[in-house]
Amino acid sequence: MSEQWKPVVGYEHTYEVSDKGNVRSIARKGSNNKTYGGIVRKQCTNIWGYRHVCLCQDGTERTRTVHRMVAEAFIPNPYNLPCINHKDEDKTNNSVGNLEWCTYKYNSNYGTQKKRASDKKAMPVIGTDADGVEHWYRSSRDAAEAITGKRQRTHITECCNGKRPHAYGCTWRYASV
Repeated sequence: MSEQWKPVVGYEHTYEVSDKGNVRSIARKGSNNKTYGGIVRKQCTNIWGYRHVCLCQDGTERTRTVHRMVAEAFIPNPYNLPCINHKDEDKTNNSVGNLEWCTYKYNSNYGTQKKRASDKKAMPVIGTDADGVEHWYRSSRDAAEAITGKRQRTHITECCNGKRPHAYGCTWRYASV
C-alpha cells in the first residue's frame, strides 16, 4: 500500500503529513517562477522522546510533534479527546495504525507506563544481616516484599536515610550504582 498524504492542520497550503509519520513541504512556485518545497522534512527527537519537526509559515517558525499532526490529519476525534496514545508504547512509531485519541488518565495508565516510571525511580538497596551477608534488591519496595510479603518499604527507606539503625534484621543502605 502506498503512502497517503494529507494537509497538516493549520498549515494546509504549506505542509503535508503521511499515514506513515513523514512530513513534507508542498511543492510550489515562487514569485521568481522557481519551484520550492516538495522535500520530506528532517525529524528530531525532543527531550521526552517524541519526534518533531520545525514548520514555518508567514515568517513564523513553530515546532510540532509528528504524532499529533498524524492524528489530527488521519484519525477522527468526535469526542474532542486531548491526548494521543502510542499503542505499542514506542514514541517514535508515528504510523496512523499505532495512534489513538484518548484522555490524560487513559494515556498515563496505558500498558507498562506505571512499571516503567517505577523502575526509573527505583534505587537499589543492600541489606546486611547479622552474619555480614549482603542481600541486594532492586528497590526498598522489592526488599520489603521479599522479606515481609508486603510492599511496605518505610522502615528500609528510613534506615537508608539514617533515621533508623536497622529493619527486618538487617542494616540497610542504598547501593551506589
